[in-house]
Parts: sequence; C-alpha cells; structure tokens
Amino acid sequence: MDEVLVRERDDSSVSIGLSGDLDELSCGDIESTILTASKLWRRVVVDLGAVTFCTSAGLSMFVRCHNVATEQGGTFVLTNAPSIVHRVIEVTGLTHLLAATAPEPVDC
Repeated sequence: MDEVLVRERDDSSVSIGLSGDLDELSCGDIESTILTASKLWRRVVVDLGAVTFCTSAGLSMFVRCHNVATEQGGTFVLTNAPSIVHRVIEVTGLTHLLAATAPEPVDC
C-alpha cells in the first residue's frame, strides 16, 4: 500500500483514500485506520480509485470493517473501485454488502 489519506467530509462522515496494492502486508494498518475512523464518524467512505490490486485479504478486511461499522450504527461504503477490483467484488457476491461503486465511464 502506497498511501492512506484520511479526509473529514463533515461532522458525521470521513473519506479514506487508498492507493497501491491491498494485500496481506498492507491490510493490518489500513484496517486499524478504518476501524478508528468508524468510531469517530458515522459514515466511512473508502475511495479505491488509486488501488492497483486487491487480494482476498483486502476483501476480508472490507467485510470486517463493514460489519463493525454496521454494529456501531454507521455505514461503510467503497467507491471508485477500479474495474479489476470492482469485478472481484462482484464475482465474490459482495457488491450488495460493500455498496461498491465503479467509476463512471468516460466518453472519448
């Protein structure tokens, strides 16, 4: 993982931007950041626009973070998932749970 950028959106929500690979080596620190954010804000939005790769460790982390946020009465949303990451989320049947959105197509 290259970078984790936390930006407060307003009093009740935060945006966390991730970049690079989501794998076994990077997920521990990222999960800790997301879980801390879910205690401070009711809505956590994770921007995956700069993520280049996501293993099952990343998917498992997202499910755990979603479950914790939901148990605390909050929401956890993934956004801007690159097509390869969005496809993995779709194939595993997690789109409904993670509310993952792909970037809008760009007209050429």
